[in-house]
Parts: sequence; structure tokens; C-alpha cells
Amino acid sequence: ISLVIATVSATVNVMQDIPSMLLLPLINASTSVAVFFLLFLGLCLMLSVGSVTHYDLGEYVPKGLARNFLSSEDDLTYIAVYVYLALWIWEFKAALEQFIVAYTVQLWYFAEYKSGKKSVPCYAILQALVIGVTYHCGSLAFGSSIMAILRFLYLVVEYVRRETVRQAGGDENTNKVSQGAAACCVCCLSCIESLVKYLNKGAYVIVAIESVSFCSAADISVELMASESVAMSTLQGATVAFQVLGAGSVTSLGAYLTWILTRSISTFSDPASPHFVAEPEIVSVVAGILCLAVSGTFMAMFDTISDMMLFAWLSDRKYRQENGLPANPNMPTQLKDLMGQNVGAASPRTVASVELLKSS
Repeated sequence: ISLVIATVSATVNVMQDIPSMLLLPLINASTSVAVFFLLFLGLCLMLSVGSVTHYDLGEYVPKGLARNFLSSEDDLTYIAVYVYLALWIWEFKAALEQFIVAYTVQLWYFAEYKSGKKSVPCYAILQALVIGVTYHCGSLAFGSSIMAILRFLYLVVEYVRRETVRQAGGDENTNKVSQGAAACCVCCLSCIESLVKYLNKGAYVIVAIESVSFCSAADISVELMASESVAMSTLQGATVAFQVLGAGSVTSLGAYLTWILTRSISTFSDPASPHFVAEPEIVSVVAGILCLAVSGTFMAMFDTISDMMLFAWLSDRKYRQENGLPANPNMPTQLKDLMGQNVGAASPRTVASVELLKSS
């Protein structure tokens, strides 16, 4: 618990010392919209390469004509390859975003204290972007390719399950064996995807700190996860509580203030006003949804930074303990007192499981 409290406190200090990190959620959301639009446009173009056929809709409407695209086996292969590449591009974007956070956090973590405050350049985010693209693009591409493969397999299995139901005439009570096998595959893929997604966070921190390959960083990340499995699970619970509390508070306050303003200000409450709001409840609900979207994005960034902070501290402690070095003098004051403690150590069963995972 003490490690979780110190990590959360250090996370708050990071966001205070590097205000530009508050722009990351907006930048990430903007780039996500742009990349999604381009990939969706490319998918539409790929689907349109098939031969065009026409069929009459007179059976359903008085008059009408529809067009359909019939794709050959080669066209379906091209579409499948494009879907995988689109997933890879999307995951690479997410990996680059995580690396930017990881590099900025470790830059703040190892920065010297000047006048009681960490000395971090104002262009830390831009520096992290340049470092990630120029020096660690291969590691990010490799890590994102693993996530892309898992997501692609998930889509394939889900497609097989839906085709099984469709060929059975829409009756989900038939062919239970195929549906059960597909459901088990989907469950396993979801579990592996969650593990790899969290493992990638730690791997990107190690890449940012030690400049090693992705595989070496993932190996170190597994060891760190085993050494502090209890602390990591506790931190996950704490950050989820922070996310729910923060997003809920902002959403409730935003919706309530909107409702008060639309009911109390004459510009919105007077029927004779050109800006009269006839349904303040609906406007309040829309404002609450917007507040939830914005606050959820920022709280997700808080969760990511706290995870990166914990991995940075664990990596620093591991390196200094193995080499017999004293505590890092530039370590955040909240975490310095915990350097010599074995907080949240894993059980022998957990260590054995992790060793089996590493060997496989």
C-alpha cells in the first residue's frame, strides 16, 4: 500500500512538473481520429475492388436497386492482409504513444532536483517522439505486431463463430461444439491480449531507460512483474478507483452546472430569448457525456503514467541492488524511502509461473 501511495503521489508530481503532458490526451485523440479515418477509407477502397453486381429490391420496397461487390479469393486475401496491416498501424500508433509517456516519465524520474523541483526540459514530449521514431522504431514495431496478430486472430475466430451460426440458419442452439470451441479461443485470446498489453507497458519503459531490444526489455519486465506482483495488482485497483472517482465527479459536476445554467440564466430560460433551451435535461445529459469523454481520456493518461512510474522505480531498484549501488540521489522523494524494502513480493508459485512463461 505504501508503494502504491508513493507511486500515485509521484504521478501527480510528474503532471505538475511537465504541464505539456496534459496535452497528450488531446493529441492522442486527434491522431486516433485521423488514423482511423484514413484506415477506414482504405478499407472501403479495398472492399470496392470486387466485381459490381446489381439486384432488384422490389421484393422489399416498391422500387429500388442495390449494388453488391463480389470478391474473388485473391481479393479476400488482399483484404485480409490489409486488415492485418491496418491493425498493425493502429497498434504502432498506440505503442508510440505509450513510449512517449514512458520516456517522459523516466526522463523526469532520473532528472536532478533544482530548488526542490525536477529539472525537465519543456520539450520533453517532442524529445520522446524523436527518440522513439529514430532509435526505437523497430522495438515499437515488433511489440505492436504481437498485439496486431492477437487482434487479427480474435477477428478471425469471431468471424468463424458468426459463420457457424449463419450456416445453421441463425439458430444458435445448433452446432454447440463449434460455438464452444470458438468461445474458448476468444476467451484465451482475450486473456493473452490483456497480459501482452500490460507487459508491453513495462517493456517500453525498459527500452526507454536501457535502450535494449524489445525481447530483452520484455524479459526484464516479466521479472519486475514477478517481484512486485502484489503491488502491481494493488496499483491497478487504486488507479481504477481514481479513474471512476475522477470521471464520475467531473461528469456529475458538468451535467449539474449545465442544468443550473440553463434553468437560472434568462438567456437560456426565457422563452422569448433566441437562445431559449426548451429541454435543459437533454442538454445536461449531452454535457455529461462530453465531460465523461474528456475526463475519461485524462484519467486513462493518469493510469498509464502511474504504471510507467512503478516500472521505472522497479528497474532502478533492480539495477542498484544487483550492482551494490546506493539509492539514486535523484529518485523522487516519495519512492526513496522504499528503495531498501521488498514491497509486495511475489509468492513462490507466482515466481514459478513467471519462470514457466519466460521459458515458453
